[in-house]
Amino acid sequence: MPPDLPELEAVHTRLGHVTVSTRSTCASATVPLSLPVVLTLLIAATAVGPQTAQWAALACIILLGVPHGALDGEIARPYLRPRYGRAWFAVFALPYLGLAALVLLAWHLAPMITLAVFLLASVHHFGMEDVQAGASRGQGAIPLAAVSRGGLAVALPVLMHPTATACFLGVVAQTGMPHIPGWLLAPCLLWCPLMLCWATLAARRRQWRDLADAGLVAALFACLAPLQAFAAYFVCLHGPRHIAAVIRQGRAPRVATLPAAILRSAPVTALTVLIGAALWGVYQGPPADRLLTLTIQGLAALTLPHLLLELASEHADASRVRRRPFVSSGSKNGDDARTEGRERQAERSARDSRRRNLPRAAARNTVRAHTSRAGTRHGRSRPAPGSEG
Repeated sequence: MPPDLPELEAVHTRLGHVTVSTRSTCASATVPLSLPVVLTLLIAATAVGPQTAQWAALACIILLGVPHGALDGEIARPYLRPRYGRAWFAVFALPYLGLAALVLLAWHLAPMITLAVFLLASVHHFGMEDVQAGASRGQGAIPLAAVSRGGLAVALPVLMHPTATACFLGVVAQTGMPHIPGWLLAPCLLWCPLMLCWATLAARRRQWRDLADAGLVAALFACLAPLQAFAAYFVCLHGPRHIAAVIRQGRAPRVATLPAAILRSAPVTALTVLIGAALWGVYQGPPADRLLTLTIQGLAALTLPHLLLELASEHADASRVRRRPFVSSGSKNGDDARTEGRERQAERSARDSRRRNLPRAAARNTVRAHTSRAGTRHGRSRPAPGSEG
């Protein structure tokens, strides 16, 4: 079951010398169609038992949530392939997997510090993604909005389900956590007034879509257990938004539609699952808790190179734009703007040529008219067109 995409703008992807324009739409930009299906699955699994609910949530995260990060190779491809040729994937994968391995090692050496860094990075990553997909897209990512919306997925479970969240984080970090530690509770309490300030500003600016989206996320984390709420948010909101941004921005030329995104992400997703299976023996505990630890720690390990790749691609795009002085606004690149400029210049030239030739044509018609009248006065008539011979 592929995740649904929110409404996408028309995107222009440069393939050789051809500009391909695509458009993808969804019935609702706020509530993807996959959300009711995933919620039904999670609620039904919860009714069966807590172990079944945990297995169902982890299956959704692995099978439906991981593929959005598997597009990192497609994002890096246009930057690395022109320079390294067929060896581009090795140049991309080796540092990527190396950083992920360092994060996995950090989980074993300093689990609490790694957990704190992972939660902080999650707030930043989720918040930036939500802000860019909202009504303020194109106006720059507002720090207050990013912190407020990104903190929904971290602060709400801590404040509304403290016991379940402490148990969940304790399993992930493989340490005893009977209650929420102070270093996590204090920032979550400070987040509350920030969220209130952002909601007030959004209401004054009439950003109703952003407020409705934040309300949906808040409802998920208020009504569901922490793991089930995270699975629904990660699979149905965060993942599709990331795929939509990749398609909209044209960062991966081979990913211009949702089917193309699913196809291109499948090999890397399968490789990720195989790597996780190879690491199964490293972790201890019951199978459900072992899979929970492996999945969340694996997501944390992939988050670091994922964020670094986004920063590198944004920096490369900004440098490319600075080197191209003629860049139009919107989703068109410099080549499209140059093409439109040449077309407009050709139209102006043709119009000026018609204007220059207009007096000559009028003069020729006047001469023909005088000649015809003169021939009639002298008893001669001009033959009708086509009557010669």
